[in-house]
Amino acid sequence: MPARLDFKRDLVPFLIATFGEFVALVLWLHYLDLGQSRTANIALWIGFAVERVAVAAWVRNVHGPSTGVAGGPLWSVGLFLIVITIAEVGIWDWWLRVSRGSGLGSGLLLLFALIHVLHSVEMGAVKRHNPLRYVVNPRTLTFSVMEAVGGTGWLWLYGLGRPVLGALVLLAGLTVEHLVQGGLLKPESAVPVTPPRPSPIPP
Repeated sequence: MPARLDFKRDLVPFLIATFGEFVALVLWLHYLDLGQSRTANIALWIGFAVERVAVAAWVRNVHGPSTGVAGGPLWSVGLFLIVITIAEVGIWDWWLRVSRGSGLGSGLLLLFALIHVLHSVEMGAVKRHNPLRYVVNPRTLTFSVMEAVGGTGWLWLYGLGRPVLGALVLLAGLTVEHLVQGGLLKPESAVPVTPPRPSPIPP
């Protein structure tokens, strides 16, 4: 069974990751709609960098060399983080274009499909398993759905002139996503071995 989550050691890094991604997305959309694309992209990159570094540091410090790519040399971890961040920035940018050009339904499906592939690759790299294992994993599906629904609900409410409520929906989706993801990233604790019961028949 999965090891229990400890608040200071486990949940705090994921709260930092959630806050970083949340602020990044909110500022990104805000500045994009003001026509300040450079500021928007800087905010997005910084926020996602905070998210990735927080999670990678947690994985590396808590679980050490047993955690796939996150336990490797710092240069390889950094390269992996850059590639994953570029991919996620591209996914959100594409999602926004599709959502505003072809409708929120199309954007939702696109965001879920792409972010789920990204999540599966990340999980496979950290846990040293085939990423396809996580494509069908119920918990990976759960946190991919939460991110896609939270993002789409946020954009819908934002378009209705309710940006604060939309931001709360996004925050809820990202919070659940990161908590479920954190539980899945933790290594499985050893299954206790039950000693054999003594025979009722004396030797």
